[in-house]
Amino acid sequence: LILLDSDLPAKVIHLFQTVRREKLHYALARLIKVLSVCTECKQGLVEAGAVQIHPTASTINPLSRTQAAASTEVDNANMSTLPSHIRLARNLSVRRSALTSLLSSSHDSLVLEALWGLRNMSDQAFHLTDTNELLRLLVPLLSSSVEHIAICTAGCLCNLSCGVQALCACMRRFLSREEVTEPVCAALRNVTHRNSRTDTALRQIQSAGALGDIVGLLNADSDPSQLPLVKAVVGLVRNLGLDRDCRCELQKLGATGRLILILKRADGVFEEATRRRGSIVSSSSELSYIEGVRLEDLLELTMVALKSMAMHSPGRSEVIQATSVISLIVRYLYDQSEYLQLASVSLLGEIAVTSDGARAIEEQGAVARITELVQSSNSAVATYSATVLHRIAQSKPVDYQRRLSQELRQSLFDGGVVTGHEAGLSRSTPSGETNPPLPLPRHAVETPLLQLPDVPRDPLPNGHAHDTFHRDSVDGHRFNLLPAKFKRDLRLSTRADGEGQTYTDSVFVEGREAPQLI
Repeated sequence: LILLDSDLPAKVIHLFQTVRREKLHYALARLIKVLSVCTECKQGLVEAGAVQIHPTASTINPLSRTQAAASTEVDNANMSTLPSHIRLARNLSVRRSALTSLLSSSHDSLVLEALWGLRNMSDQAFHLTDTNELLRLLVPLLSSSVEHIAICTAGCLCNLSCGVQALCACMRRFLSREEVTEPVCAALRNVTHRNSRTDTALRQIQSAGALGDIVGLLNADSDPSQLPLVKAVVGLVRNLGLDRDCRCELQKLGATGRLILILKRADGVFEEATRRRGSIVSSSSELSYIEGVRLEDLLELTMVALKSMAMHSPGRSEVIQATSVISLIVRYLYDQSEYLQLASVSLLGEIAVTSDGARAIEEQGAVARITELVQSSNSAVATYSATVLHRIAQSKPVDYQRRLSQELRQSLFDGGVVTGHEAGLSRSTPSGETNPPLPLPRHAVETPLLQLPDVPRDPLPNGHAHDTFHRDSVDGHRFNLLPAKFKRDLRLSTRADGEGQTYTDSVFVEGREAPQLI
């Protein structure tokens, strides 16, 4: 803080831009590497221009090498005759950023020191808009023959997120090196998560043949020190699984089975940590952290990844048939964390698509708990719970289905998820007479917010695919069940499984923004 008060970051950057001596640059790069460990200093350095590249004279008015050399000599001769404030302005107008100017050095030690500083600061530089030149310099360094340079470059790109093909090639080169694969997978996870170029990134990862390498990193027997890598890979698989082509290929490569093993392993460790936490007086949650990874986050992310894989019928069948997996998922319906509840009930919603899955959920005695969750204060949990119950009810008698539909309307109304008008509940007039339930339009141009399905008039078919569902079921209008604030966190998508079977629109919960990490 004392150094910040003395405006040290700005002075260091000024020295970089005005003095051209390699030894001084090396010392300053090492100083920046140390200063950038502190969050406050890191922000000060980024604001001073340690990362951002400014236009150089050559980019403003390109010259040939001969013309540039002649111009430099004239400039140097005339600089001494110019006032000091003009000389300073001229230096600033042609400057490049402090560290990026070192990336083209012929000395590996100087490049490495610059990369260390850039890696430390890159997580604070995500908001910069003109980093194209920096990225252009970083991506080729992934193929450097110097291992540490490639590792540091991957760390920078993990935060800045670019160069998908180069990242895949780097991962393949250093597949056994966790310090490389973890930031690379984190970077790939970032570029495949909720941005305008997600589809392009998915195609590039697939065309690079990296899916097999990614699945190979899903190792349930990893040492605890490798949990950051496991979490990064699980998050990446979750994003890849939202794409039909990637999902089919991941299933063939055994991703679902590996995710199941990771879920079981994480559940066992989490249960042990919970017992240890309950055996001591302190209620500190530090026991659930291993190598900086929160076990609750890993469990949630793994269930969400399994949900994306369960959109493919072979993946769904593998989850249903796996020993003790359904009971494990159901257990987290009772957890105090709403995030774990949401991950669990959304996965069960995908499993309940088939009659076998719905039967497996019933056999675990989950219906009572899911019915309770319909009244959850979390609208997402309540909506998914209603969806699961409707899917379970498809094989029940029509009277059961009608009664369930009415009960769900009432439960959602009691929980404040919908209003009486939206739920179509009966209402009383001032004279004391009771009006019949308000009809809900089936084909309205603008569907009312939180519209519930009409009570089914005919038995629901026993088909195994989404397209055989009654269009007035919760599955068909799930999105309309949600308040506007939650709609922003959901995405509708029409999808098809590996057999070419088209599914109706379904909801993908994006969940919390993963810390970067995540």
